Amino acid sequence: MNHPYKKYETTELWHVISEAIEELVANQDVEEMTSREYIVGYLCAKLSHVEDDRA
Repeated sequence: MNHPYKKYETTELWHVISEAIEELVANQDVEEMTSREYIVGYLCAKLSHVEDDRA
């Protein structure tokens, strides 16, 4: 799928966030209303900016 967060797809951060969301969905703690790629990508981008600000 084409989305603006492609640069994060191969990162460990992407993998961990995606896995965590999968667990939340499986436990019915969260219902995804948006494509997983956009959810994970958005969180990766936000967390990456936090890391950049701390450096």
